[in-house]
Amino acid sequence: MNTTDHLGEACKRIFQDSKVASNIKIHRTKCTNVIKNVLAPHFENSLREDIAEQKYSVLIDESTDISVVKVLGIVIRYFSKSNGEMVSTFLTLPELEQCNAEGIASALLEGLRCVRV
Repeated sequence: MNTTDHLGEACKRIFQDSKVASNIKIHRTKCTNVIKNVLAPHFENSLREDIAEQKYSVLIDESTDISVVKVLGIVIRYFSKSNGEMVSTFLTLPELEQCNAEGIASALLEGLRCVRV
């Protein structure tokens, strides 16, 4: 997200003939809000529509980040009717309260509930 502080200036230089690019003002805070409040809901809805009644499999991987926070990476794999092929896509990255079977199962179920698949 640190690089988004320079995104507006980069767009102005790259797209010099664009009126939209010449007026763009975006930094970390606005970019974060666009991702969280516009892009994320859009892609979650697209994923739900694409999965619809399809069967899917879930891949999980527990990891500890540099700050010693344990997280559970959740990927979903399904046949996409719109693409006509198997798709693997990142679903969510919940923080683990406990790094045991119960904690992992709880985080997995909560992750699936959050995106309503």
